[in-house]
Amino acid sequence: MTRSNSTQTVTIYKAPQPGLAQKLLRDGFPPADFPNNPPYENGKCYFAASDSRSLAEEYNNNYQQGILEVIIDK
Repeated sequence: MTRSNSTQTVTIYKAPQPGLAQKLLRDGFPPADFPNNPPYENGKCYFAASDSRSLAEEYNNNYQQGILEVIIDK
């Protein structure tokens, strides 16, 4: 589904690894996956930026799990 972004939100994309998609859809992302200051601890929660969906598609070529579209506050 494509949604237009308001000025208050941004869409990012995630190509989850095998076995992770259903868990993310069911439970969402834990706050620990979004550290406030880089470097990101343990390399957690990689996303493709809103203008880089093609990067998520490239990862999905390997994972074959689909792409999650995540709309978050800016």
